[in-house]
Amino acid sequence: MATPIVKVNKKLHTEQQNLGRKTNLCICVFCGIPGSGKSSLARVLCQNDSSRVHFHVEYDKVIPPFELDSRRNVKERRFFEIESECPQHNGDTDFSLWKMQRSQVTLLIEEFLNHVINLEDRPFSKPKEISEKMWTAFMEMVPAELDSLLRSGHELVLLIDDNMYLHSMRHEYFKMARKFSAGFCEIFMESDVSEALRRNKTRSVEHVPEETIIKMAAKLEPPDRHKFSWEDHILVAHACSQFEIEPVVQLIEKSIADPVQRLSESDEEEKATSRYECSVSTLHQIDLILRKCVTDLMVTSRNRQLPANELKELGKKASKVKEKIIQEFKRNNQEFLAAISEFNIQDAAKDSQSNLSKFMYELFHSELS
Repeated sequence: MATPIVKVNKKLHTEQQNLGRKTNLCICVFCGIPGSGKSSLARVLCQNDSSRVHFHVEYDKVIPPFELDSRRNVKERRFFEIESECPQHNGDTDFSLWKMQRSQVTLLIEEFLNHVINLEDRPFSKPKEISEKMWTAFMEMVPAELDSLLRSGHELVLLIDDNMYLHSMRHEYFKMARKFSAGFCEIFMESDVSEALRRNKTRSVEHVPEETIIKMAAKLEPPDRHKFSWEDHILVAHACSQFEIEPVVQLIEKSIADPVQRLSESDEEEKATSRYECSVSTLHQIDLILRKCVTDLMVTSRNRQLPANELKELGKKASKVKEKIIQEFKRNNQEFLAAISEFNIQDAAKDSQSNLSKFMYELFHSELS
């Protein structure tokens, strides 16, 4: 295990506070389907760019298979990640555990950066929310020489190695970069599905199920600076026998020279307003979908010629279930919010095949039974 970080050089902290423009930190997010070469490129970068400290965070090592339900392994967990008809979000499902663990990884990385930037003299200790196994796996990835290299003025590059196939996943790290006034960039490993499947078969570790790769490719949201202004520093790379490191180095240098600026007070107010408007919109869509669930249920029951008294009781029960679900949303139930966080909410109620409609339909009937 790597030596706990005790203290780093003041340059990292001082430049952030005094200049506000230049930092010694860059968060570099890899994205692409399994088998596209993300980990390979990250390792080559770590081995060949000695001018910086590279902290390679491999999600598959931090979220190991032994933390999940014994019926499924880590690669099947990836199938849950992209499954449209996700399972119910109760505490016993692998999906809920997977969502929780992703949040814990983000928390752990944020706490780590906070410790480094704030120059804390005490060793970096395990946050209480993090399991011992996740903590051990994370600390084993921390470069052993990190402390001394940072003291000598080296820049720190955090390499986030995961599929990160949705904009929302990558945006979490953009927000982290904004919090620390750090550089932010993305490396999109573009790959044909057939090539990814071929490379997958040559993996030295456990293969990813082919169905997972195919489904993820269909749902992949590549970085798009025209649609999202925060996805400005992007490099499109391809898997090959010999990676070209210079374009990656230049991307990182450019990102560090152009760090993400922290939000002003007016920006924070605008952000709070946006969150409120989003919650109102989501609640409206959920309400419309649940109303349709109740209506469809009653129409089906009438067609089955259910007795009038039973029909009345069913209507009361359905209304209570609808209200219960809405109240869960209003109370900011974290498991509930996490389960729908990556769904496209706009006009979701108009499409019975939308992820939100399917999810609410399953939830409604699960609560009803």
